[in-house]
Amino acid sequence: MITAQRTTTALVDTSNPAFRERYGSEDEVEDVAGLLARAERLRFDPNKEPPEAPPRFWVGGVAVATAGNLINLIAQAKAGKSACIGAITAAVMAAEHATEGVDTLGFRAAKIPEGSVLLHLDTEQSPRHHFDGIKRAMRRANRDVAPVWLHSYPLAGWGAGELRLFLKAKLDEYEAAGAQVFAVLIDGTADMVHDINALDECCGLVAELHGLAIEHQTVVVNVIHENPSAGNAKNGVAGKGRGHLGSQLERKAESNLCLKRTGEVTTIFGDKMRNAPIPEDKGPGFNWSDERRMHVSCRSAVVERAEKKRAAMREEMEDLFRSQGKERLRYTDFISAIRSARGIKDSAAEDRFNAAKNLGVIVKNTISGESSLARTP
Repeated sequence: MITAQRTTTALVDTSNPAFRERYGSEDEVEDVAGLLARAERLRFDPNKEPPEAPPRFWVGGVAVATAGNLINLIAQAKAGKSACIGAITAAVMAAEHATEGVDTLGFRAAKIPEGSVLLHLDTEQSPRHHFDGIKRAMRRANRDVAPVWLHSYPLAGWGAGELRLFLKAKLDEYEAAGAQVFAVLIDGTADMVHDINALDECCGLVAELHGLAIEHQTVVVNVIHENPSAGNAKNGVAGKGRGHLGSQLERKAESNLCLKRTGEVTTIFGDKMRNAPIPEDKGPGFNWSDERRMHVSCRSAVVERAEKKRAAMREEMEDLFRSQGKERLRYTDFISAIRSARGIKDSAAEDRFNAAKNLGVIVKNTISGESSLARTP
């Protein structure tokens, strides 16, 4: 077996006159030399495996966030974005002491390590609304006292430059103190640029946030508004964040979670994911409860429609198997049975078979090739 030999020698000798003549000044030569050295430290080395990156957050049982990555919460105004940030915060509180029975709207968190911090920047709400939101998260998690690891700041009205400088300064402060940053929650990432359609500025911010996530081995959660003219979230396809900022965040994020509000119910789903997708008909739902004075989990209209459709299809398939007197059918026999039962053509019968399979009503044995009813939970 041929193995590659690792070399620590830079590929370019920056002291070589021919190299130095390429650049206009000594400062530029030093900048290039520093860039090359930085890249060399990152060069693939089979003997230097990066540490494992276990998930820090899940939605509906699907891992959506690992260290060194960005994730996005995308929604129209008043769809429950801040409620989700509160639910994420409550999920971390619940995981700290393995508190059961906490409604975190479908979010789940890993246990925050001792000495770590959760940094929350709220650029959207007034100090009073920010205060109420954190108190609500504590009530959601059954906590009377705020955890010491929660560092939450109401920064509405701060300028874009101030917000970016503050974020970097806080992360440097934590690093100097030896504290790990479990996650950064930014409720209003658009406030960190002057213009969400300024390509250079937006790409610069996203690169900066991604770089900070990697440097500090944290997760950066971005809350952004959905583009109202992009068709919005429909037919199980997530909407797009506003402007060049939304586009660049979508491209770079590990997970893009869409909040779709239908009537009074908001569903969380995601099809633009680096890991497993969260279909709309399987995504968690929530709505506002006057009784509890907070959003609570509920069954979304999409989930209810999907379950009714699945139940009707199962009843139909049970009747079909019963009429054939068999528990398993080969594909050709299955199509023939559907065609006869419904009085339809082969192509329509094939569509019906595929619909039953996609709904999880029937399953195929990979060895025999026969299909049968799926077991019910």
